[in-house]
Amino acid sequence: MSAAALAERQRIASLHLAKPAAASTALATATEAATALDLAPGVVTSAQLTSLNPQAAMVAPEYGDIKPRKGASLFIMSTGNINTANLPEPGTDYPPLGTEGDAVVFRVTLNVPRGSNRMAFDFRFLSAESPEYVGTQFNDTFSARVVDPLGTRTVVDSSVNSATFFDVSSTRAAGTGYDVLFADDPSGVDLFPGNYPPEIMLFPDAGITDFRTVNFEVASGGPVTIEFTISDLGDGVLDSAVVIDNITFASMEAVNPNPVLIHEFLGTVVTDPVKLVNASVAVAPVQGVAADGVTQVLLRAKVPSAGTMTFTVSGTSPANGGVGAVGSSTRTGSVTVPTVPVGGVHYAFALYTSPADFDSGGYANVSTRPLTLSGQYVPTTGTGYTSQVELSIVRPPLVLVHDLWSSCLSWQGVGGIAASSLFKVHCADYSSTSSARMDSEENTLAVPNAIYEALQEMRLEQIAVTQVDVVAQGMGGLLTRKYIDWPNYRRHVTFKEGDINRLITLNTPHGGTRMANELATMRDFIKVEDPTVWDTIKDALVLASPSTKLQLEVVGGAAIDDLKVGSPAISGIKQTDVPSHFMVSQGAQTLPRTPTSALLPGPIKVLYTKMETYHPRVFGNQDAMTRQRLILGVDSMLFCGDPHDTFAGTAEQQGGTATGSTAISTFTVALANTKSGHFEVQNDVPHRDRIIQLLNSPVSGPNFVSSIPSPSTVPPVNQCTGLTARPEGDGTPPDLGFFRQARASAVAGSLAITSPAPGTQVTPGKPVTVTLSASGGFQPETVIIVGGGSATILEVAPFTTQFQIPVQAIGSVELAAFGIDSLGRLLSSPHVILPVVSSAQLSSIQVLNGDATLPGQGSKRKLVVNGKYTDGVLRDISSPALGTLYSSSNNSVATITADGTLTGVSKGVATVMVRNGTVLTSITVTVGDASAAPCIAVRLGEYNLFVLEDYLQGNEVQGKLAAGRNVSLQNFSVGAMLSEKDTTNVLVAGGNLSLANGSVWGEARYGLKLTTDTNVTFPRGNVARATPINFATQGSSLRTLSSDLAALPANGTTTVESWGGVLLAGTHPKVNVFNVNASAFKGATLLSIQAPADTLAVINVRGTSPLLTNFGHAFSGGIDERGILFNFPDATTLTAYDYGFYGTVLAPNANVTFNGGSWVGGIYARSLKGNAVGHLSRLRDTDICK
Repeated sequence: MSAAALAERQRIASLHLAKPAAASTALATATEAATALDLAPGVVTSAQLTSLNPQAAMVAPEYGDIKPRKGASLFIMSTGNINTANLPEPGTDYPPLGTEGDAVVFRVTLNVPRGSNRMAFDFRFLSAESPEYVGTQFNDTFSARVVDPLGTRTVVDSSVNSATFFDVSSTRAAGTGYDVLFADDPSGVDLFPGNYPPEIMLFPDAGITDFRTVNFEVASGGPVTIEFTISDLGDGVLDSAVVIDNITFASMEAVNPNPVLIHEFLGTVVTDPVKLVNASVAVAPVQGVAADGVTQVLLRAKVPSAGTMTFTVSGTSPANGGVGAVGSSTRTGSVTVPTVPVGGVHYAFALYTSPADFDSGGYANVSTRPLTLSGQYVPTTGTGYTSQVELSIVRPPLVLVHDLWSSCLSWQGVGGIAASSLFKVHCADYSSTSSARMDSEENTLAVPNAIYEALQEMRLEQIAVTQVDVVAQGMGGLLTRKYIDWPNYRRHVTFKEGDINRLITLNTPHGGTRMANELATMRDFIKVEDPTVWDTIKDALVLASPSTKLQLEVVGGAAIDDLKVGSPAISGIKQTDVPSHFMVSQGAQTLPRTPTSALLPGPIKVLYTKMETYHPRVFGNQDAMTRQRLILGVDSMLFCGDPHDTFAGTAEQQGGTATGSTAISTFTVALANTKSGHFEVQNDVPHRDRIIQLLNSPVSGPNFVSSIPSPSTVPPVNQCTGLTARPEGDGTPPDLGFFRQARASAVAGSLAITSPAPGTQVTPGKPVTVTLSASGGFQPETVIIVGGGSATILEVAPFTTQFQIPVQAIGSVELAAFGIDSLGRLLSSPHVILPVVSSAQLSSIQVLNGDATLPGQGSKRKLVVNGKYTDGVLRDISSPALGTLYSSSNNSVATITADGTLTGVSKGVATVMVRNGTVLTSITVTVGDASAAPCIAVRLGEYNLFVLEDYLQGNEVQGKLAAGRNVSLQNFSVGAMLSEKDTTNVLVAGGNLSLANGSVWGEARYGLKLTTDTNVTFPRGNVARATPINFATQGSSLRTLSSDLAALPANGTTTVESWGGVLLAGTHPKVNVFNVNASAFKGATLLSIQAPADTLAVINVRGTSPLLTNFGHAFSGGIDERGILFNFPDATTLTAYDYGFYGTVLAPNANVTFNGGSWVGGIYARSLKGNAVGHLSRLRDTDICK
């Protein structure tokens, strides 16, 4: 820090010395502070609050938007004044000049309850010293010092220099005073509040931590003194504050084992006690748990001596979840486990699994409910005790997914589920690309990115959560199902269950929609028939939907092609194994065409009107009544009397589930309910109420089916015999020759908007008179007026109307008219720009979904920014053309473009500022280190042999062995080459275990019956009855993995030589894929594999009954057996003899017979019989990502 900068800071410090007489009444007493910290009566022996500034400590129900972690209040300490007009920068230097007057100490002595040996509290630290004075002498500090019979120690020392500090944001510190500390140049001491020009971007001039939980050991049963101190360092200006809450005592910890303690192959919590103890620093403490039926919490208790501990769930199980031993999948209301010595100290462990349903009775109208977990310790000798941990059960996050040609704003109506306070709502926004194919990158990642963000935001609140609930409308339901099809959907961090708890679809065309087929038919026809008309149609559609840009033609493919009945995108969706409910609509088939059109949003009205003229079925038909029967009405040519919702057939919305199922909620399209059609149901009150009922109902109950069949297995329902055919006698010309000639010879003509004139000012929500003039012989039959996302259709002259300016209009409205005459000619008027003027002023800015959480480097999110105006209207101000500015506080963590596209750069935390005029908001952006892509996670290095059924006649397996049914071994050895510490689940038999004359070098577990003789030993473990592996789940995962690997395109070359050589060569730096017919190994003499070092070679061997015998292996290019994976996706039998596999074998459907040979790697198969020897060489973990 330069001498000049230091001198300037000292000058400003001298100007901000507080006058003691101005603040003489203390805001908090020691007794009030103890109560705010949730200390029970009788626990406090003494308490003392020391501060020269009586305004520097306070008890409050909240600190801005920072809420208590427990109870109704929290405790705040500051180096300046709290809740005064004095902002933290430049702050308040309480006398005497310097740091002496700017310190607060709260010292409290407590009686530790008997049996409790751990103490914890939560804190959150804020400081105006950050970011400019990080690393200097002005390192304001919050510390906590503990004194008890165990000694004197500092349990927390948090400062501005701490790595847990990040830039302040409106979302994390609103209302504290630190949230307004944004300057054009944060360096130095600034005078706030500032008055910066609107075109200047501002940057955070303060820092904050998340809530941190400090959990530490204390002496049981005796007094403990804890001293909390916050102090200025260097001088007395630029204040800091700390929020403290929730002091607790226990002998038991509740921590989140995910992901640190989750086995990457099995998806279960590891069982090694050393890992369970030593992971303390890396695992997060838990304050709550989401009711998703999957999430697990590790309960860990340090006890004085050997004995047992009984863990119990309050209330009933499974309504409140269940507990079980680590390594067991059984969950009940209580479980008793023996203590385990680790490093000379005894611990007890159990796993708590959350309930599957939030509303267990009486909780339908709340968002949290209480849970108490208790542990009763009974020592082998002496007296025990009981300890408790109090948690909250919360609802899973709710992720909303909008339809095509829509956006997250469509969920924001007062009648929609997004407005409910019961749920933490995130929206998967893909509005800018919703017209593109479902497999486009943005659309593919929309759902998983929103789920990731929702989960991470809840975890930041120290709530353990694994799954979300999803409500998806239209195409959003298909995007969700396609995400569930990802090969890494059931990742180990989801306990192999995936991250969706339940799926509710609204009017989703699971089987596609015939409307898409016919829209594509119209597009393809008119593009050839009249390219000029097609260009005008495209212009009209984009102008009618400025925010979502309705398009039927997109570079790379359009969504409308994916939504066609029978499309590859639809047919390729697999069976969706997630509890699902279908909200469907019908009744539009009984309604007349013209009033039904009023249920359509403006852009869809324009689309349908164009289709009624330019679809090949009606093109050239000069009878308007016939053309108007094309889509809607009781005699619709498209729907032919089939129930529909104005866009999709009801049968397609049911997803193959039988009519009458309780998993289907049926609604009726009604002219009296403008929210009842396909495109508006997300804001219909009856729909919202039904969604809430479903989210409160049992996920395994009758309202949900366990799976949705693949669309390829569901026959379409369609009474139409072929819309695009031209049956005789329907009034259309037998050919278009005459019609085309008439169009070509017609006078060109023109269409113009004569009123309003360009530049006419309009007001949001108010009408403007629009008058059209046609000239030059052009006589329109239909006129479409579009602008600002609204549309008016006029089908009768004169063409003058009151056009309603949308209430959300801002900036300007681009108005245009499109006329269609009896010959199908389409003319467009010159566009008219109308400035929007309003007395309403921008009062606040909101970023959709609030804080952003990006999975990792390269992950993107397009910010949607809404402005709240003084007329109460929320308007989209995302566009920089409307004056919105974006910036990032740390471009090495995340960057943001001028249009609001956020991109993750590296792991860390940054603040993104959004400013429009003088109004500023900011969000916290957290970037992880994960991949957001649909990756194939190859994790086959754990087991030397893993079979889903029997392993018979075996002898030596140097690594771990697991079989889903029976294991029979004689003269054997299992696990001898494992490290001495790798003793967990070395031998697992799901059924009977028969051993004779041999050794298991670690733990052996069996499910049914054990048979051994006296010559069987367990040098590094024991044998016990248990079922630590879910073989059904693992079998499903292995089959999915094999299928996904088989679908990879080959990028290596395969050459089969006449002399018996099978030569594989690849150059890819990470993964090389080869396709080999099993017949190539018949008579083979050599398998040669050439690939770079540290890569993975996936060898997809095609054939149902491969035979491998008597040939050798040769590696070149650097690859070795740790990078070789033989995948047999089609094999039902696999036979090998006098042969050695160098690499890992994946054959989940194959019964393997293997004699007179060995494998160096792993075998994952259906079963194995034979005396082949397994040598340990682990396959390298690899993620194969798109």
